[in-house]
Amino acid sequence: MGHQAGEVLGDREYEEHVREALPGPDDRKLLLDILSTEKKWIVPKEGGRDPLATISEPRRSAINL
Repeated sequence: MGHQAGEVLGDREYEEHVREALPGPDDRKLLLDILSTEKKWIVPKEGGRDPLATISEPRRSAINL
């Protein structure tokens, strides 16, 4: 569309903007199709340890002093 930043939109313009900017039913369907057919679309992490198995071990500080 061609709205300016900060421009006040009427109800009709807002609904149109939301349809263009946010995911809708078609996007959700596409995502579910991808997730159901591409079982390994995220490569498993190698060398990682289960956080629950190591919960009692001390953690490294996030702040290096």
